[in-house]
Amino acid sequence: MISIRLFSALDFSEVSRITVDCFEKINFINMNPDELKYAKEYYSTTKLLESTKSFDFYICKFNNQIVGSVAFNKNQLHNLFVDPNFHKMGIGKKLLEFAESIIFENYSDVVLDSSPYAVGFYKKFGYEILDNSKNKLGLAISMKKEKP
Repeated sequence: MISIRLFSALDFSEVSRITVDCFEKINFINMNPDELKYAKEYYSTTKLLESTKSFDFYICKFNNQIVGSVAFNKNQLHNLFVDPNFHKMGIGKKLLEFAESIIFENYSDVVLDSSPYAVGFYKKFGYEILDNSKNKLGLAISMKKEKP
């Protein structure tokens, strides 16, 4: 059973592990060593915990195990991570639909910066590419979805 709830400080170590796993096992292919180092340091330190104060931050559980997270602020989706061991199980879709349902209550669109790896995922749910740029985590593909 999949459930989504607000992040709590007790979730920090597991959310950090999942996020770092995503960078090490998936996103690394599109990152240089400095970008990967930055990602691992950011998401495995108290910087992640501090950032949760600025976002609506939720975790996803599958059979009582944390398997993903999503964070957003206003209409911007800041991150969505799913444990690589649980990809292709609909968890990312659930997290995205959950975030969109909250965002679309007050905004007419959702914007995000995607990793190259996740572009296909977001396109599948109606997101369109706006632009490409570089940030501390490597190539960022700006995307947008209008409220249906």
